[in-house]
Amino acid sequence: MDLVRNRLRELEIPFLGTIPHDETFVKSDLSGKAPLDMGIHSKGIQAIKNIERKIIERTD
Repeated sequence: MDLVRNRLRELEIPFLGTIPHDETFVKSDLSGKAPLDMGIHSKGIQAIKNIERKIIERTD
């Protein structure tokens, strides 16, 4: 992860976060459903929402 962060820094690209492994994504893929349909409170969904919030803050 440090390699990625260092490279982003070199390219002057902001690091917005990571998305952890989340079984909700695996289950949603196997069932053919969107991850949001499986559980909006999962760690992965929350991480995506945090990244989304950061993007919106930067574009306002």
